[in-house]
Amino acid sequence: MGDVVTGAGDDQKSVKLPIPGKRNILITSALPYVNNVPHLGNIIGCVLSADVFARYCRLRGYNAIYICGTDEYGTATETKALEENCTPKEICDKYHAIHRDVYKWFNISFDEFGRTSTPQQTEVCQAIFKKLLENNWLSENTMQQLYCDTCSKFLADRLVEGNCPTPGCNYDSARGDQCEKCGKLLNPTELINPRCKVCATSPRIRDTDHLFLELPLLESKLRDYISTMSVAGSWSQNAIHATNAWLKEGLRQRCITRDLSGAFQSLLRNSRTSGKSGGKILKSGAISVYGKGQCPISHCNVSFYTNWDRGELDYDEDY
Repeated sequence: MGDVVTGAGDDQKSVKLPIPGKRNILITSALPYVNNVPHLGNIIGCVLSADVFARYCRLRGYNAIYICGTDEYGTATETKALEENCTPKEICDKYHAIHRDVYKWFNISFDEFGRTSTPQQTEVCQAIFKKLLENNWLSENTMQQLYCDTCSKFLADRLVEGNCPTPGCNYDSARGDQCEKCGKLLNPTELINPRCKVCATSPRIRDTDHLFLELPLLESKLRDYISTMSVAGSWSQNAIHATNAWLKEGLRQRCITRDLSGAFQSLLRNSRTSGKSGGKILKSGAISVYGKGQCPISHCNVSFYTNWDRGELDYDEDY
């Protein structure tokens, strides 16, 4: 199987590819945002359990690869950059190094600890996006979003705060995606007395154009795939129940772009897009049956980080 990388950030990495006839296992843990210094709770609740499983798999002789990396696209990064008065790229560079060094100190045995802002990540995301576009699985629709006239920009969910609309809660600092007091998932336009987190002024509702993944067109294929792979892949009951719950409701269009500024724009700059959505960035977490917050593209892409340019890994076939 080759040597195992015994710490995040090691310079020497062995190439790992699936081996026909062997049990090949891809292990990931949630990609940490680059907006904090990881603490013991992050280690225990996220990367440590996956590390234990990865070490077990290696001891059993399985061809296992454990990958992770920093999640550098999203409102969490933009918000942190605003707090520290610097660019998103500077935030990403700063906290990626901190995360890498902390995990290395704890001897977490990543085979690869990458980041989602690499050219390789961008290339893979664009390739997936272009395939969706070429197969007519994307559509452009208008949706309503909060817009701050003072900041001259649309506000993503975590850039908005306000009163929770849930009866009996009325928490005055609920975020645009979720109320931390009652736990209810929200849309920014549902907040009562919303305010921009940057300048504290009241935003207004305005139309904006975005790209949507036409999940209803893929529902039949997804049902067949899930029916087969949930058995072949020995999915957990939690994964099966969560997936079936989505399918039972019927799949709906899913927005896969977001209004963000700065370095994030480069993700789709070279892709062929239509209409007014060409300046948006791809929200990779939306391309998932499990919904917003999952990052299947990012989780897989960090495994290509080392070998992409050498042509030693085919992302269409190998994993």
